[in-house]
Amino acid sequence: MTSSSPKSALRALHENLALLGLPPGLISSSYISYQHCDSRVWLLDNSARMKARDSHVGRPGKEPGSVERLGGLTRWDELRDCVSFHAGMAARCWIPSTYWLVNDPTSHGTEWEVSEGYTLCRGSPNDV
Repeated sequence: MTSSSPKSALRALHENLALLGLPPGLISSSYISYQHCDSRVWLLDNSARMKARDSHVGRPGKEPGSVERLGGLTRWDELRDCVSFHAGMAARCWIPSTYWLVNDPTSHGTEWEVSEGYTLCRGSPNDV
């Protein structure tokens, strides 16, 4: 197997960002960010405050290039939508990313289940 040149890897990154259907400005800033950051670390709030229904998410609208706003969602719904998008972008564009929860999910006696496919949150607080 031969390794790609940095130029071809960056070209592939740009093509994959374009496939995500992002606006040109966001493609450009994502491309620049990729060149300056080795990896991404996300710290996710999993407190009880995330149950508040004061958040929104965007979905593709009926008109090309338009966005439909869905409201009345929990903060957790909004965060899940955001992390899902960025995890997918990171996987498609080879951006190393680590996800951490602010609170130990087992601290309130609730049982924590790991996804059968993969988990976004791994490691221990001592690794941060």
